[in-house]
Amino acid sequence: MASKDLLGQRRIFADGLLAGKTQQQAYEDAGYINAYKNLGNACKLAKDPAVKEYVEAAQKKALDRVGVTAAWILDKVVQTTLKAEAEGDHKNVFKGLELLGKNKKLWTDVQEHQFNITQMGSVIVKDHDAIEGECSRVMTFNVGQEPKRIEDAGK
Repeated sequence: MASKDLLGQRRIFADGLLAGKTQQQAYEDAGYINAYKNLGNACKLAKDPAVKEYVEAAQKKALDRVGVTAAWILDKVVQTTLKAEAEGDHKNVFKGLELLGKNKKLWTDVQEHQFNITQMGSVIVKDHDAIEGECSRVMTFNVGQEPKRIEDAGK
């Protein structure tokens, strides 16, 4: 389904996301029942390929309309960083350098998880991502051993 064909509640939901609403609020405003209880459904709807395509196309169109490109953004970050450096604003110099470093993939954000395990069993690890929603992984283990199996539980 092309993004221009998004109709009804799904279109209202996608427009809500574009307006900056939470998935839950956009889901409720689109007329879905009991958004809080069905938060998982709001997450699934946000991941729907047609909804994602519609949202991404609308965001790209808005950026193109005002002339915002990746090159323009990088240029602004460099200009702002240089200005902050000239003014002795070290906090914003470091922020600008951080953004430029992330753009060049000089480092990546790593999440570390530590578990104290005293018996055999299973642990459910939830990964929260603002854009991609929530996913879970089940890890089966024996004390003193690496996890034997990792299964997707939230897809």
